[in-house]
Amino acid sequence: MSRRAELRADEHAAGLGFAQHLMTVLRKDYEREESERATAAALGTPLAKEGVTARLLASHPDVCTRLHHLQGHLENRH
Repeated sequence: MSRRAELRADEHAAGLGFAQHLMTVLRKDYEREESERATAAALGTPLAKEGVTARLLASHPDVCTRLHHLQGHLENRH
């Protein structure tokens, strides 16, 4: 339920004209997470928030899903 609420909040922000700004922030967050993941892999240590269970229990939709929805909003406005 909170994942849907997060997508609705993104949609509201996009409707206010902040889609591109939100996408920029989400991409930076995604890049930071990927960097942390690569560092952990290089050191041979798992990330605490990795794994299927962690993804299933996450309160937010994954970044790729959020970016996809925001991109669709931008494409529909043009």
